[in-house]
Amino acid sequence: MRIILTLLHPAHVHKFKHLVTRLTADGHQVKTVVIDKEITQHLLKAYGMDYQLVGRNRKGLLRKIVELLKIEARMIKIAREFKPDIFVGGGEPSTAHAAFLMRKPYLAFDDTEHAGLIISAYKPFTKEIITPECFQKDFGKKQIRYKGFHELAYLHPNHFTPDASRLAQMGIDKDEKYVIVRFIAMNATHDMGELSLSMDQKRELVSRLSKKAKVYISSEHQLPPDLEPYKVRFPAEKIHDALAFATLFVGESATMASECAMLGTPAIYASSQERGYTREQQEKYQLVDIFDKTFDQVPDKALELLETKNIGEIYRKRRDKMLSEKIDVTAFMDWFIRDYPQSGRIMRENPAYQDRFI
Repeated sequence: MRIILTLLHPAHVHKFKHLVTRLTADGHQVKTVVIDKEITQHLLKAYGMDYQLVGRNRKGLLRKIVELLKIEARMIKIAREFKPDIFVGGGEPSTAHAAFLMRKPYLAFDDTEHAGLIISAYKPFTKEIITPECFQKDFGKKQIRYKGFHELAYLHPNHFTPDASRLAQMGIDKDEKYVIVRFIAMNATHDMGELSLSMDQKRELVSRLSKKAKVYISSEHQLPPDLEPYKVRFPAEKIHDALAFATLFVGESATMASECAMLGTPAIYASSQERGYTREQQEKYQLVDIFDKTFDQVPDKALELLETKNIGEIYRKRRDKMLSEKIDVTAFMDWFIRDYPQSGRIMRENPAYQDRFI
């Protein structure tokens, strides 16, 4: 089978890396096409993945539009030359359009409800939209729901085992209490009009946390001089080991909050962006605390969690309950792609078939 896989976010590198390994090991040809954003290329190189760059994430609406037109043309050219049997990705318009022109199916594994413009651009040209059960939009007959979170494609115990020995390589004392704080740039198309922590609120958060624990900041944007000393210095590909042994995570990234839920690390998600997966992780499993309207209470909640006795054990038990009900997403995607279109019919007729991947 010849497959075009499109990655348009650093998290997609993690999500699909094990899938690519499994498919290529069995002789399938996977062409990984990348729209660069932040550390996407760094991660691809760190994991030794071959890829072809077709564009970059640009700032500003006009520059984004111009870049998208260029990406469309490059994607169609690549598709015509590679002649894939199927297209796969995280929900990306140019891939959907190329698949439509080639009269081949595009399977979109999406979990971002609020990316309205992107969804409206790819949905009409997409054969299947595969989402977690907690996804808050209904796409009708095109949609297939599975029992899992995208982060379980790479943080399921079948694929990831935290290694405390790596902490020393990152300059972290494994015996210290530490917090990872994540700030995002809020310049993606789906970020427009959303609310997050103000700079004053970020300063207060870091100031109060630093009195109780070591603070490491991961930030998409340039930090002011007073926060710069807290900036993380370890490689991005090692972040999951750091998250796994952290006492707490606080940040504006839904992906990293969800990653902590998969690892059993207490997480606070501070953003007005509504996500079905973080909502389920809060309401069903109590693994994430969401602050989506007011952020003044974030420091208080963070300190409360830091001071809770046996917090690690409490969250590990909650995480184990979650894992007992969720599937290995990489194994599911692997099966779904290899057996498509039969897999699509099976999931519609017998959704419980996926339980074999728990």
